[in-house]
Amino acid sequence: GAEVAQFVEAGDQEAAEQAVQRALQPVRKTSRKAFHNALIGYFSSISNTAAAMWCAERMARIGLAPNIVTFNSLLQVAAKSKDLDFAQSVWSLLTEAGLRPNSITFNTMISAYARANLPNEAEEWKRTMESHGLGSCLATYSVVIASHSRAGNFDRAHALFEELEDMDLPTDTGIYIPLISMCMRRGLVDRVERYLSHMRSKRVPADAKVLSAVTLFYGKVGMGARGEYWTNELRNWGEVEASALTEDAVRYKQHYGTGSEANIPASSL
Repeated sequence: GAEVAQFVEAGDQEAAEQAVQRALQPVRKTSRKAFHNALIGYFSSISNTAAAMWCAERMARIGLAPNIVTFNSLLQVAAKSKDLDFAQSVWSLLTEAGLRPNSITFNTMISAYARANLPNEAEEWKRTMESHGLGSCLATYSVVIASHSRAGNFDRAHALFEELEDMDLPTDTGIYIPLISMCMRRGLVDRVERYLSHMRSKRVPADAKVLSAVTLFYGKVGMGARGEYWTNELRNWGEVEASALTEDAVRYKQHYGTGSEANIPASSL
């Protein structure tokens, strides 16, 4: 795969073709479509749009009809490279081929728009997926909530969080980190407290990244003792050792002593 990608990038189509033919020699004829799909998947993993398209065009040239796996892999290339024009082109080809998009197809389109910092469009694709009878999963919510959070759209991010809660799907730190980070950027202490309290109530494990961010945030807003309280809580339910703190977080933790606010009860939801 790497060799083919290098030849395509260099514009040497003949060498790329020869490399594929050599690789195909031990492959049974019935497995050739799977081989090409795997090759496109590899190009997707390295975000090489040109090589992925070259491989898809080769499939068409030798009479291998692309299937949904082929199109999903092409969409993954588009999502990783944030190439929405390419994503739309692939979607058009998919529908023209009469193929039925599955949850991977839709979630990849959602990811493409979310990565391109277009959260409203990503959410619209989420609704389109649901209108096709395919339910949103935790990964869907995580991607769209993160996109809205990066854009500072607190109301939409929180609304989706509540929607996820109503569905009673399991949650993880991937849901909470974007929301907490957004509130930290805006200095919304009460909101940070609510999400941390919610994490605690759901017993969602907190990793070192969350612990360090909390310590830094409370230090910067002059509530070091409150930060001490939450880092202790994080360690208690997430089993994060004190040694997991980043260097900056340790510095803030050492600088801000404990005080009366350490015993302030957490905000309730």
